[in-house]
Amino acid sequence: MSRLSVQFRAAASPGWPIHTRHVLALLALLCLFLLAGPMAPDARAGLFGSREVERTGALATFRKWDGVLDRYGTEQTVVPPPCRGRGYDACPYPDWVGFIERTSRLDKLSQLQEVARYFDRLRYIEDMPNWGQNDYWATPGQFISRNGDCEDFAISKYATLRHLGWSLSDLRIVYVQDLNLQIGHMVLAATLDGTTYILDNQARNQLVRHDRIRHYRPVYSLSGDRWWRHIPRR
Repeated sequence: MSRLSVQFRAAASPGWPIHTRHVLALLALLCLFLLAGPMAPDARAGLFGSREVERTGALATFRKWDGVLDRYGTEQTVVPPPCRGRGYDACPYPDWVGFIERTSRLDKLSQLQEVARYFDRLRYIEDMPNWGQNDYWATPGQFISRNGDCEDFAISKYATLRHLGWSLSDLRIVYVQDLNLQIGHMVLAATLDGTTYILDNQARNQLVRHDRIRHYRPVYSLSGDRWWRHIPRR
């Protein structure tokens, strides 16, 4: 008979005083807990360890998301789209189309790496000098023509991976609070074989697993007509 079995039996013996039996029972449970080792991480934990609350109606809730998807649908009817410069020769849109065709032959992890490299070479520029607005969400055609800020990097990476056949369930644009810089920021989360990677213009050309990033606190994420609210866990 094991030592723990003896402790459980002793704790249940009517010959012991009630308070003594309670103490022995608690000690036995503590021994079981210690022998079991550390608790496994919550498998249901969401992006960056948050608790996720899923919602539908992202297009109705997030007007800028609805707007950029609508403009992107229109943009695809004109290839290449209007760009800054003299005529279509100044637009890198055809190069993007060629990039998608070449990248479609790669495995999915290589696709993530190439998409990160392709867009992270572009220049970061704030919306006000670029568009005359405080917060403008650019289409891929606008971004590759005029550069852009963090959400533009994330949106174009999202659109590119969708062209490469990635499903909506594996992609999200995530708005986070950067706890180091104390600013809002946007990244792309892509899930492959159960592992979620973050494509982030602040970590150029890199794929970083979301569970290794400690300085981002997610607020909401978007994909198609679905969105998630993120609640920090203790």
